[in-house]
Amino acid sequence: KSTSSTALAIKVKGNTFVDQNGKTFQMRGVNVSGLESVAIQGWSVSDPWGGMKPVWSALQAWKVNSVRLPLNEASWLGYACVDSNGATLDPDPGKNYRATVAQTVTEANAAGLYVIIDLHWSAPGTICPTDQNWMADTDHSIAFWTSIADTFKANPAVIFELYNEPVLTDSTAGWNVWLNGGAQTTVRPGGGKTYAWTSAGMQQLLDAVRATGATNVVLCGGVSYSNVLTSFPSHIPVDPISQLGAAWHVYSFNIYVDPSPGTSTTNMLAAVSANVPLAITEVGDTDGAGATGSFVKKILTFADSTGYSYFGWTWNDWGQSSNDLILDSSGTPTIGFGTYFKQHLICRATTTTSCP
Repeated sequence: KSTSSTALAIKVKGNTFVDQNGKTFQMRGVNVSGLESVAIQGWSVSDPWGGMKPVWSALQAWKVNSVRLPLNEASWLGYACVDSNGATLDPDPGKNYRATVAQTVTEANAAGLYVIIDLHWSAPGTICPTDQNWMADTDHSIAFWTSIADTFKANPAVIFELYNEPVLTDSTAGWNVWLNGGAQTTVRPGGGKTYAWTSAGMQQLLDAVRATGATNVVLCGGVSYSNVLTSFPSHIPVDPISQLGAAWHVYSFNIYVDPSPGTSTTNMLAAVSANVPLAITEVGDTDGAGATGSFVKKILTFADSTGYSYFGWTWNDWGQSSNDLILDSSGTPTIGFGTYFKQHLICRATTTTSCP
């Protein structure tokens, strides 16, 4: 079990997040990718980070106050699985995945950072979670959250995001499956093959967390890759302790993208955040020659005006491609996205007035 070794704490109060002092709190952070993919892909036997573990002092220099960690359910649970080529894989080849996640959380808290744990890659049956699936599964995802919640329930600085980007339609049927689960016939890992399985709904995943006694804040992203929250108010899961928030993902190619006053985007988000706090747990923008960071500037300025939390995707050096924040582990920002994001974070850490 992971015991609380931090003075940090975050809770939901009405439609806002509050910190350990009871003050309204806006998370301003980054995603660090790696733990969802390295171990399952066999890129590194000894290190589930594959050399991509964040340098905490670099994040501190950007004035980050939170970090989001995408995880893999097979690597955490440690069951053997079969890849798309029919080969049996050990998703935790170093037998150190859980210890690595726990140590990462401890180090992040020690650096003054709140942590979101996110179920990023999943797959039903014996299929290896080597990609983003359509939705959580009843075979493993409920067990994943039971175990995660039991491990981190003593740490109030840890938040649980139940599923990354459900690929469900913005329809009555899609939202009903989002909430309650349902029968599925295709699975994304393994080439979208036909495979009968049952998805787990947000209510089931939340119930699994609460059944452990965990009182941690829980976030639920919407449908259409977490970009659409239109029916969130009418399908919100029942949380007996009212520690639930909404997660929104936004990139320039999404459907809901324009945060100008009175647009369908702002109307949708306002309907959600009237009742629960909202965190933009992924926002990305272009990098490279000519990139200006104009899109992320629009999103972060809007988020500051509404109090929404936000997390840049991603704190990884993947060669100045779109959605990279950094060029190296020391935190050199990319052109465009990274440069603006760093500038904005540092400004927000030192002023409560509007930032450029």
